[in-house]
Amino acid sequence: MTNLKSWIPIGWVIFLVVASLQPLRPGVDRPGSLTHLLLHVLVFGFTAFLWQKRPALPWVAFLGTLCLAAAIELSQHWIYGKPYEWQDLCADALGIALAILPWVLPRNGGLRDSA
Repeated sequence: MTNLKSWIPIGWVIFLVVASLQPLRPGVDRPGSLTHLLLHVLVFGFTAFLWQKRPALPWVAFLGTLCLAAAIELSQHWIYGKPYEWQDLCADALGIALAILPWVLPRNGGLRDSA
């Protein structure tokens, strides 16, 4: 069962990349709309949450997921020639930051010991 849990984040990332780069993405939202940005917050926050395995390493999940988000945006720019959507990357960063907050915030009122 533990082995299956380790494949869930990998499967999710593969799904996310394929869904983000295929040309017929569903017209659920328009770039720059509130719905579009909220979707970015939720999807990339969930991605960071899945990758956050070790409480001492929340920044690895943050940086790794942010790099994934930037790579997807850059790939969409290269493949489809659309402008790089910086607001999407900011929404991704917000979702990622919210997802790792439980591992970063102190539990006892002081600074959290990361060792």
